Amino acid sequence: MAVIDGFLPELSIHGYDRLYITGDLDDYAATWINDIAYWAAPPSPGAGILTTHWPVSTTPLARSGHIAISYYDDFYNRIYVSPSSLWIGNLLTVQTRAVSIWNAWVTGQYLASIEETDTLGLTESGVVAPTTFAPLEEQAFYITADTQGPPIIDAAYIFHFPAESPQVSVVGRRVVVFVYPPNWAQPVVEKLNWLTDVMLSHGGIEQRVGLRDAPRRSLAYEVATLTQHQSNLLETMMFGGQGRLWAVPVWTDMQHLTVAATAGSTAFACVTADFEFTDGGLALFWNAYDQFEAVEIALVGDGVLLLTSELLATWPAGTRLYPVRLGQMPARQKFGRETGHHLAGTVEFAFDDNPAVAALDSGDVYDGYSVYAGRTNWADPTEVEFVRQLDTIDYETGQAWVDDLSGLATILKSWHWLFKSRSEIVAFRRWLAARAGRRVPFWSLSQGDDMEVIAPIGDSHTVIHIRDIGYQRFLDGRTDRRHICIRAHSGAMFYKRIVSASALVEGEEELTIDSPLGVGLQPNEIRSVHFMQLTRLETDAIEIEWHHLGVAEASTMMRSLPQ
Repeated sequence: MAVIDGFLPELSIHGYDRLYITGDLDDYAATWINDIAYWAAPPSPGAGILTTHWPVSTTPLARSGHIAISYYDDFYNRIYVSPSSLWIGNLLTVQTRAVSIWNAWVTGQYLASIEETDTLGLTESGVVAPTTFAPLEEQAFYITADTQGPPIIDAAYIFHFPAESPQVSVVGRRVVVFVYPPNWAQPVVEKLNWLTDVMLSHGGIEQRVGLRDAPRRSLAYEVATLTQHQSNLLETMMFGGQGRLWAVPVWTDMQHLTVAATAGSTAFACVTADFEFTDGGLALFWNAYDQFEAVEIALVGDGVLLLTSELLATWPAGTRLYPVRLGQMPARQKFGRETGHHLAGTVEFAFDDNPAVAALDSGDVYDGYSVYAGRTNWADPTEVEFVRQLDTIDYETGQAWVDDLSGLATILKSWHWLFKSRSEIVAFRRWLAARAGRRVPFWSLSQGDDMEVIAPIGDSHTVIHIRDIGYQRFLDGRTDRRHICIRAHSGAMFYKRIVSASALVEGEEELTIDSPLGVGLQPNEIRSVHFMQLTRLETDAIEIEWHHLGVAEASTMMRSLPQ
């Protein structure tokens, strides 16, 4: 085992008598450092003399920077005006709106003035300039819009503070209610107008593009005044407001209140299903041309309307209630006088706010398209026109050259509807919305009884025996005359495609269909057989003539398409 000599060192606070590492330092005065003896270290052999260069300066270094922005700087030290844009809406009654002005400075701010622009018909209250806003003080500025004034409200208030000038803009429309109802001597005509771009190929195939999300809509009807005052008021309204926006009751959507709507209430009961009430829309209580109240709807509920403000008057049960649409008159409106006290004429309004109608097809679907199985109103004759896509070259000096481009016949046929209830009219509107004018095709049935079945049809049979109509000779194989609908007395409808035809005995033909009916039918169980054609509406414009509430007519032309 190795043995190594060593020693135990003493603690630094005692033991070795070295002045600069012992506790004896505490015994010396402040000048003790001058009494310390030390020995200079000898220089290395060959080294130069050590020169002291005190004090030593550092190399200067410049840095660029900025003060960091905090939430305090983002939020404070400015003037807040809320809301900065005030939408008054469609003004039918006097309305007051509040604007908050908040001094977000930690010092007082002096409001020198309030500058007004196009504020005719508006009055203000609350904050009055000049005034001083205390630090972090908030005040309310009230703007009241009167019904008298320009039809378009486009005003601004600018608040001039020392360092900034925030503003609030006020936008709205003054609306006048057209309170003269139709006299029903002539139908009330509702017009719906879609817009479709139709591109036709030489082969008869169409490409159709809808250019409007919703149809344009208008209402035209005849009015007649009964007293001098009615005539005077109507003339005054026409002179002063023909070019402005009108609140037009939808006269065809009238109902009578079953429960009184009391003054001061903000809700009342009525029928809302299938009526044109909309959230944010308008409604009208009406008893006479000079007894009415227009209200703004906040929310349409199930059998109840919630209002944005309180009713001004009480309207008893039996009062007429109408939805209201915003509309404008055309440039010309014609009236006539039979006496000095009476006016009569037809007014028309193009609606500015047309609510969307839910598109809904009714009936079956065949080969990818819905089937319209309704029948025309035979009170008016149905016209059928055969149209060919012919290209004619004629230089006038010789025989003309004619080319049948598609080789197919297009059929134009008129169609008439008679509606006897509101539910039928609502369903027709939804069907029209599904058509979107000329854009969306559907299957239509011929209105004629096109063939007569003379033999029973078995449930698994794919042949039909009919009285000879020349189908095999003239139509066999034609794509535009091969789809049929068999209508049974039970109401069942069978849609089939004719695959081929053959002539049997004299006076009888056999049609082969693509699949069996699935049920057996005797000839006396078949009500009618119709040819079916893929069809679209011929026009984007449809008119509904209201003869009274819930009674209306409509007519249009339909065009067949290649299949």
